[in-house]
Order: sequence, then C-alpha cells, then structure tokens
Amino acid sequence: MPDEGQRSYGALRAALIGYGTIACAYLLPHADHGLVSARNLLIAGILVQLALLLVQALVRRHVSDREMAAQVSALLELIGDAATVLLFALGTLGPVFNVGSTV
Repeated sequence: MPDEGQRSYGALRAALIGYGTIACAYLLPHADHGLVSARNLLIAGILVQLALLLVQALVRRHVSDREMAAQVSALLELIGDAATVLLFALGTLGPVFNVGSTV
C-alpha cells in the first residue's frame, strides 16, 4: 500500500487537477454546443477525478495485499489522470478549433 506521503501526494494532485478544471470551466465562455460543449467536457474531467478518489478508497479497503493495492492504485491514478487531461484538452481546445460545430 502506498505510504502516507504518497497518499497525500495523490490527494493533493487530484485536488489541484480538479481545482484547475473547475476554474477553467468557470472562466470559459458559455457557448452551447450540446453534449460536446467545453463546460460539459471539463465537468466530466472533474467527475473522473472524484470517481478516482472513490475507487482508490475502495481499493485500500478491499485489496488485502499491500503490494497489489499499491500497483492497482498507481495504475488507476495513471488512467484517471490521462482521461482527465484528455477531457481537459478537448474542453479547452475545442472552442478554439470549433469542435462543437464539426462533431
């Protein structure tokens, strides 16, 4: 299982990613392009980070092998952060390239 420092780092990283995504969702223009709007993509990124925190808590609670739990937790962090970065990039660059009108 990750030690206390690694868990604190993971929680801090998730909080900073979530905070940055919330700030961008608030600051971006409110153009409505249906489901592909920048705001919806950024909110989806926030939800991915919240789900990641929940799943990590479940892994800590239900996986008894500490080494396996650490590996699963690290893998989930990597996947969750990659998904959040993808949604963030689509949400911030989408309005620039008018993705909503082409999808």
